Amino acid sequence: VAWRGAERVVTASAVRTVRVWMAGDGALLQTLDSLDTSLTCVAATADGRLLAAGSAEGGIHAWDSEGKLIASFHARPGA
Repeated sequence: VAWRGAERVVTASAVRTVRVWMAGDGALLQTLDSLDTSLTCVAATADGRLLAAGSAEGGIHAWDSEGKLIASFHARPGA
């Protein structure tokens, strides 16, 4: 779980998704599909323009604020 700005919460899951929620009412705003399963971490830049998630398979993926996948690569496996 990570904060994206003051109003949004970002979650990563084991079912290949990163989701962006409104913090106040819990409304789902975006669902971003990952290339890997078992996402183990998620982060957002301070300005909320970029999101990144990492997986147990060693994948690191980044999206812009519109939900477009802008980078994806694999490091060595392991959470």
